[in-house]
Amino acid sequence: MRRLLMVGGLSMVLAVPAVQGDALRDDLEALMGAIAVSGREEEAAKVVVSRLPDGLAERDRLGNVVVTLGSGEPRRLIACGLDEPGIVVSEIRDDGYLRLRPAGNGGWSALWAQGYEGQKVWISTAGGRVAGAVTTPSTHLYQDDGPPESVVSVAEAYVDVGAEDAGGVREQGIEMLDPIGRHQRLTTYGNGLVGGPAAQSKGACAALLSSARRLAAAPPTGTLVLAWTRLDLWNRKGIEHLVIERGPFDAVQLASRRFGWVQGEDGLESAPLPELGSGVLGAGDATLSGTRTDVPHLAPRGGAYTGGPDWSEATLGYFALPARYRAAQIETVALADVERLADAIVDWADGGGADVPPAAHPIDWGRTVDALPHAEPARTLADLVAAYGVSGHEGPVR
Repeated sequence: MRRLLMVGGLSMVLAVPAVQGDALRDDLEALMGAIAVSGREEEAAKVVVSRLPDGLAERDRLGNVVVTLGSGEPRRLIACGLDEPGIVVSEIRDDGYLRLRPAGNGGWSALWAQGYEGQKVWISTAGGRVAGAVTTPSTHLYQDDGPPESVVSVAEAYVDVGAEDAGGVREQGIEMLDPIGRHQRLTTYGNGLVGGPAAQSKGACAALLSSARRLAAAPPTGTLVLAWTRLDLWNRKGIEHLVIERGPFDAVQLASRRFGWVQGEDGLESAPLPELGSGVLGAGDATLSGTRTDVPHLAPRGGAYTGGPDWSEATLGYFALPARYRAAQIETVALADVERLADAIVDWADGGGADVPPAAHPIDWGRTVDALPHAEPARTLADLVAAYGVSGHEGPVR
């Protein structure tokens, strides 16, 4: 009988250097922990609502999270996309394995796809998270020429959830198109660096969260709409719906993932981003205060499929955080830049008080190792795996 043992702690508390207030640090950690594959952003939306004062945020009909402060003129909007490049369940096989497909129109590098091979993953279901593991080819079955040189693609992957058949998969609540994310969602290293899937856009959303709390404590003049939108990497219908329902606006600022790209003769070409800690990036008709405008930026283009709002006469600006290892599983931002972005947003809105730590609304992602039938051996095996036992130095394991 095949049994899947998930080893290691299934929840982690990570220490981040104190270059930023605890609330903003926790905002980023919570958003990085959410699986928000494009079209399935529910976990991230729950995080945003839970980190704001009770009653401040609302969900519109498309699932965007929206905060509206003040009334009258001018009417301003600032928004970021909640979604991330990711994968979903594309097949539940008769033998109990899952097959996968990418979701959304984000940029995927070869290393992004290879980053799933042999990794623990979460399947985010309607009833909570279910643990799984992406399989790897058996080294014992390689022929004389050794392992293949080609990079593994998502479409070639299988996920083991410890089920014997399709019925066993569905008994765990797993269905087609359920989103999947790596188990380790957040890595901290260096002097206040944070790495993980879609760290650049999630860092912008964390800055917007901090700004929303500050601005709610001391609202600016006029109407200010702050939004965390869905489907940004799919067809931009989230922001389009928001503008139809809440517009028109006089001034708009949007978090963008299109800094550092230029249009070449043969398609898009990447350009380097500034070093981490060097400040917030800006582009468009008007930019946030203190932003760098020396970085190439490709504004989104509307179309029948890609969508895009009618901005009418609004001044339109874009912003982003500098990032390393873009479109990789360890995309990295600096907490210092997230803090600068939060300050720039408040300054643009012309208001805001001190950041009030959010009320404690812990997110329950569903299952933990203690709830599984093999909890006791899993904990024992986890302790063994965590102990270093290099040949000749096996003392910690003994």
